[in-house]
Amino acid sequence: MEKRLIAAFSLFTLTAFLLFFRVGILSSEDTLAQTAHAQSSYTLTIERTRGQIYDCRMLPLVGEEQVYTAACLPLPENSLSLPGLLHMERRDAETLLREGKPFLAECEPEAGELPGVQVFPVTRRYSDSQIAQHILGYLDSSGKGVTGVEKAFEQLLSRSSRESTITYWLDGRGAPLAGTETSVSLAPAPTAGVVLTIDRRIQQVAEEVGRELLPRGAIVVMEPSTGKIRALASFPEYSWSSLEQAVSDGEGQPLLNRAFLPYNVGSTFKIVTAAAALEQGLPSSWEYTCDGYIQIVDQVFRCHDLTGHGILDLKEALEVSCNPYFIQMGQELDREKLLETARNFSFGKLSTFAEGFSSSRGNLPAPGELSSPAALGNLAFGQGTLLATPIQIAQMVCAVVNGGETPSASLIEGITENGLLVEERQQSPAPVRAMSPRTARRLQEYLTSCVMEVENQRAKPQYVTAGGKTGTAQTGRFKEDGEELLQGWFAGFFPAEEPRYVVAVLAEDARSGNQDASPVFREIADRLSAPVVLPPLEENP
Repeated sequence: MEKRLIAAFSLFTLTAFLLFFRVGILSSEDTLAQTAHAQSSYTLTIERTRGQIYDCRMLPLVGEEQVYTAACLPLPENSLSLPGLLHMERRDAETLLREGKPFLAECEPEAGELPGVQVFPVTRRYSDSQIAQHILGYLDSSGKGVTGVEKAFEQLLSRSSRESTITYWLDGRGAPLAGTETSVSLAPAPTAGVVLTIDRRIQQVAEEVGRELLPRGAIVVMEPSTGKIRALASFPEYSWSSLEQAVSDGEGQPLLNRAFLPYNVGSTFKIVTAAAALEQGLPSSWEYTCDGYIQIVDQVFRCHDLTGHGILDLKEALEVSCNPYFIQMGQELDREKLLETARNFSFGKLSTFAEGFSSSRGNLPAPGELSSPAALGNLAFGQGTLLATPIQIAQMVCAVVNGGETPSASLIEGITENGLLVEERQQSPAPVRAMSPRTARRLQEYLTSCVMEVENQRAKPQYVTAGGKTGTAQTGRFKEDGEELLQGWFAGFFPAEEPRYVVAVLAEDARSGNQDASPVFREIADRLSAPVVLPPLEENP
């Protein structure tokens, strides 16, 4: 019996020794140490980057505003001073400190002077005064594009996504392990992304002017020879930081990109009617006597000058924007050819900038809708069922100053990998001929006269010559007091002799195009053309 006890005790001792020896070996192995650390790690994402969006000069349009983020250990000695340095309610900061886990918070840079606090500069995707917000769109809470370029190029922009992280080691209670170092991984700033045709400087001017003069409406600035959109702005504006407020604004509807939407056109369409008439052989000397109204069959159309303009030729009719003149001119035209001319000016055509990223095609009446003389008369001066976007109105004017060819509108230059060069350029369709160069030159001359020679034309700039056409469109919709809602337009170009830019301005709920849209054009033309005044040279003593 004694021998059995001795044997059992010896076996137990040997087993215990072997178990202790094995545990020692395992505890010294790197794999077990790594596993233990992994099980107790706590990682916070400091910043999540996304592909860049550039203007045509390769200047970034997003990620320009820098803020500071603090990675905070919940140390008791920070309970008094840290909450005052974090950009949050003090009670929320105190709650985070009591919970005992490391946390992130936007902060003042001075927070980095406190123990257990590391401060990192990070970039916000959008600033509070973000430029081109209606073009860029915005992201949802998961960082996915919801509208605009952000949505259209979601796959490309998210492919460049990188994370900057900080990792802590915690004990079994979730508290930071004493004596352990944090692990920080900082992602490089992204360079790959989308390049727009937008010119940042021109975009800023358009937004500044619209903010001052255009409560609701849109501005499009286009390069006439290429159709590249150098600025596109919609008003009222909205901010990514107040999306809830923008969504609930049913009256202003700031989330709408009005430059992409169709509106009643009005007298700007007289450019198309004039072009169609000249192309169909009607001379510019063709005259009509305006008595203040015109009757087409059983429908009476009034002129804005109820006393009548008297005898007018084409140049004079454009200058005074006489409705009866163009209504009668429409009766002289082949309606099929008039519609074809309008299509060649871009009316009724979709502008697609990327897959799922397009402006409206508007509405160009079908031939059957113009079977009556009155319907044809309505179209001839831009009324009836005709609808067009500010982009299409800009394309129309581009054709006038581009020798009669209508360019395709473009908003995307291409794709870049290094943020320096456009490696993949987006190809635009060839321009469409809308009229002969001779007709285009004549209309350019007449439209220049409309701005530079007509009295009380509020589109006339101070620093540059210009040409263009106003429009005041009836909508068929009325306010509560019975007054009809009007859309005001101005579509023009500058300098008049060799136009560099075409500008289309839409003013919603306007008094008239000349009162509400023309001044916007004038301010943009002047701010882009004003001479640069250099400081005087200092004389050597």
